[in-house]
Amino acid sequence: MNSSGRAEAKKQFKVYQNDTFPVIPSWPKKLEFNYNQMDQQAFEDLKYNPFHEIIAGYSQIAPSKHDQKDGDGMSNDLGRYVDRLDIDLREWEQRLSKDAAERESRLHQQIIEQDKRYREEMKAIEERNEKLFSRISEEIKGLRSDVKESNSQMRQEINRAVDKIDSMKKHTKVLVITTIFGLLATVVAVATLAIQAISSK
Repeated sequence: MNSSGRAEAKKQFKVYQNDTFPVIPSWPKKLEFNYNQMDQQAFEDLKYNPFHEIIAGYSQIAPSKHDQKDGDGMSNDLGRYVDRLDIDLREWEQRLSKDAAERESRLHQQIIEQDKRYREEMKAIEERNEKLFSRISEEIKGLRSDVKESNSQMRQEINRAVDKIDSMKKHTKVLVITTIFGLLATVVAVATLAIQAISSK
């Protein structure tokens, strides 16, 4: 494999072993890939590279007959590693789908709870409004009753005052008549005395 092929392979995919030296899987020697010792950042980079691009990169560094002769087991290691990457990517996609489904479920549950709280609050507001309207109606009825009662009492007082005035008028008439008769009696008595005095002379 020429140097340009290795350079292209480095651009397609990076694998770090022991966190120190970059390893290109097409080198003509047997490599022991330990997935658990891979650099975490290299795996994070996989999230942003489509799987077909990774396969395309490995197809460019496929071992030749000389590589297979000198590097015994390289093809098997590479195949297992690619299969492991495929499995990991599928698991990652499944986790993303699961996380998205869980987030959607949580969001749906939150919407249901918010709608339930909203309905409960609206029901409480309606109950408070009904109680308020009922109290206002009772107060209005009470005011109307008080006004009617006050008007009735006022009418009664007016009627009593009119009755008193009528009674006073009657008493006044009787008093005037009595006074007139008294004056007439006095005049008659004085006249009688005057006549008697004149007659005695």
